Amino acid sequence: METTAEKIKIISAGAISAMLKRMAYEIYERNFAAEQIIISAIGPRGAYLANHLEAHLREIAQLKLLRADFSKRDEGLAWAQENAFGNLDQTILLIVDDVLYSGGTMVQAMVLAAPFAPLKIQTAVLIDRGHHRFPVQANYVGMEIATSLKQYVSVEIDAQAQRAEAFIF
Repeated sequence: METTAEKIKIISAGAISAMLKRMAYEIYERNFAAEQIIISAIGPRGAYLANHLEAHLREIAQLKLLRADFSKRDEGLAWAQENAFGNLDQTILLIVDDVLYSGGTMVQAMVLAAPFAPLKIQTAVLIDRGHHRFPVQANYVGMEIATSLKQYVSVEIDAQAQRAEAFIF
């Protein structure tokens, strides 16, 4: 996204790594007795974060972890693959995104997940920037940052270097 506004780094790659590790411990602490957790990332930035959360969870826990991601399309959010996991009454669904702004994307993800009847739906975001239009709160947050409505928060991923940084414009 090109912008004439000054781009300011608000979270370094090292800080993001530490936040994701802390969030993984929080996820495990709240779900240690779970039979399984399905991690569902929203878009490519959510997938990067979900991959790292999943790796940390595999290091610290003996949970059964599955993946079923969402993709952003012109008409809205959809499952990236047609999922056939059926009833999830003993499963926790963890929805992962990079930035929580209005909450609209999270609501779309929850609407798509609700017919599968998970035991719990939890949400994890790297940055919660407030200004929610929908009653959505993340269960796991890397950082909360107060922004104006004119500011934009972006998580930029360098897949080659396996690193992410966050900026505000």
